[in-house]
Amino acid sequence: MKLVKYLSIGLAATLAASLISCKEESADSSKKETVTISSLNQEKQAIELEVKKNPERIAILDMACLDIIDALGEGDKVVACATTTITYLEHYSPNNNKNIANIGTIKKADMEALYAAEPDIIFIGGRLSASYNELSKVATTVYLATNSTTGVVASTKHNAKEISKIFDKEDKVSSLMASYSTRIDAIKEFSKDVSCLNTIVSGSSINVLNNNGNLSLIGVECGFNNLGNVSSDATHGDAVSFEYLVKQDPEYIFVLDRNSVTGDTNIAKDVVENEVVKQTNAYKNNKIIYLEHSNVWYSASGGITALGVMLDDLELGLGLNK
Repeated sequence: MKLVKYLSIGLAATLAASLISCKEESADSSKKETVTISSLNQEKQAIELEVKKNPERIAILDMACLDIIDALGEGDKVVACATTTITYLEHYSPNNNKNIANIGTIKKADMEALYAAEPDIIFIGGRLSASYNELSKVATTVYLATNSTTGVVASTKHNAKEISKIFDKEDKVSSLMASYSTRIDAIKEFSKDVSCLNTIVSGSSINVLNNNGNLSLIGVECGFNNLGNVSSDATHGDAVSFEYLVKQDPEYIFVLDRNSVTGDTNIAKDVVENEVVKQTNAYKNNKIIYLEHSNVWYSASGGITALGVMLDDLELGLGLNK
């Protein structure tokens, strides 16, 4: 009887140990199912955010985030997306893909459609920052943006690293961006002591941007001397008179055609090259550069592929792509 008793006690102890081990393994497994990344909140403050690893249902309301997810090879997880006309991302647009739900635009989410899509995770950019708390009620919401102080390149690397953590693909980011530093150095060599104005054509008006705007890559990383001494930190800059361009008289004028993005019928070249602007040396020397992929600069800046496209535009305009 004693032997049976001892055997019973031993068996019970073994079972208990096994149960504890299973619980510990289960807890470890549970921990591995999430990862902590850096995000912004509604107040645009940096926060640590716990997100599900390898989510199966992704909702996208920011083109730079979509760009990164596409570059990492995780685009097949996108089940809902804002509309876009960016060529290399058009296959994610609900207008072209019936398997992807239309959840609005990068400026305004369709909340009913978003709820119906049942995403595991939502990605947004600065244009939807005010909706962060509301969106977070639907699913974990990651808000990433470019930082004009650190620059587009550093912001792209940072944001790509944060997104890559979710998919266990951190090592892939460096290789995807490997060629960019050499290309930027070549532009910096060209731009030494070269002045410019960075502009956006909106309707029949022209805005000038300082180095905090949509075209910050040109002045911050690529080294042009931006003469746009406007006070506004808005990404769209400040409206100026055409006489302002004559007064500043830069060697180059870079033009982002917002009309081509918004559907305005005013043609950027007709707006810019009026009788006043024709007095500038930039016009006389054929150095007004119309950025070919304005929609990328305007709505996907901060994406991995976008950075390559933006450098393509600069190299083409400056004649460095030969």
